[in-house]
Amino acid sequence: MTEDEIRAGVQALEPWFHQIDLGNGIKTKARPAATEPIDHPSGTWQIIQRCLPDDLEGRSVLDVGCNAGFYAIEVKRRNAGRVLGIDSQRLHIRQARFVAQVLGLDIEYERMSVYDLSAERVGKFDVTLALGLIYHCKHLLLALERLFQVTGDLLILESEVLFDAPSFDSLAQAAAIGRRFHPMAYVENEPSSVEAAYNWFIPSVDGLKAMLLDAGFVEVKVVSAARGRAVIVCQRPHLDPDNLSMPRLLAAELTLVEGPQECRRDAPVRFRISARNTGKSAWLDRRGAPEVTGSVRLGVHLLDERGQEIVHDYGGISIPRGVAPGATLVLDVALPAPSAPGKYQLEFDMVSEYLTWFEDAGSTIPLVHPIAVQ
Repeated sequence: MTEDEIRAGVQALEPWFHQIDLGNGIKTKARPAATEPIDHPSGTWQIIQRCLPDDLEGRSVLDVGCNAGFYAIEVKRRNAGRVLGIDSQRLHIRQARFVAQVLGLDIEYERMSVYDLSAERVGKFDVTLALGLIYHCKHLLLALERLFQVTGDLLILESEVLFDAPSFDSLAQAAAIGRRFHPMAYVENEPSSVEAAYNWFIPSVDGLKAMLLDAGFVEVKVVSAARGRAVIVCQRPHLDPDNLSMPRLLAAELTLVEGPQECRRDAPVRFRISARNTGKSAWLDRRGAPEVTGSVRLGVHLLDERGQEIVHDYGGISIPRGVAPGATLVLDVALPAPSAPGKYQLEFDMVSEYLTWFEDAGSTIPLVHPIAVQ
């Protein structure tokens, strides 16, 4: 591409919010845009780069709300492997693809909303960048949960935040429920406002930390907070058999695919159960060992017809392989029929060995199936 073609391309794709050096004295942004200075986002990058290794060889990076691709370019220059930038605005994706072409960089760009992110659609990334993103999200917690789903290790988030926010610790309501209240500003916009182009929520720093923890991240650390902006680095948890705080990340949705409602006493009863991982951590299999703390299996409680427990652990089956969040596994389990005739209930639930039954960790109500023994 010639210099004249590059200059014409830059002009055709105005306005630019990212100033990117294209070489030969050509820069994408020649004047300030809105409240951003002419060299934006180089100032923010001075903070972000300190949160990243100098060499990202072999590591994948996702840039959510990538705009014209400044940050995607910088991580690629740090030797990152796969780099994907997404943005919901068509102009920004066109700008980013143009810049990558001019610079000859292998960076993927897709027009996509943060709400469309899932591990099934884009995969998981070692590092996720959400820089100048979340205050553009009308559905803030949903956006954070989507970021969690695609983050394999590290999330770096930069946002406008609410400083000098009033404290609500003294409110009677807060005292009554025994938890903290966090202030947040809601920015009133016209009904016709385009979500990605306007600000909606501005949380306090502590409020944002609380939401990130609620989304599933751990080790949420504020690395910078000044001039109405904050940078927060979050670690995604990995299910560690030695860490007993992990069960809160386990959840399942169980569905009966096939199974009888009547049987003869002492005869084997067979069920087919669909188990979907609705939690925030992968389910571990036994990895070839007979007993592994934290490995997951399908378990069953035996109840009488009124729901009173007769046998706490009536049987079950280990999962044959690990199950990622959002994935589904179909399990075939054989149980002995109760020896005494009568009406019973079988309560199916997942178990994290030596840690917890999923229901006790806050999962949804287990699958309850009635069965009559002749």
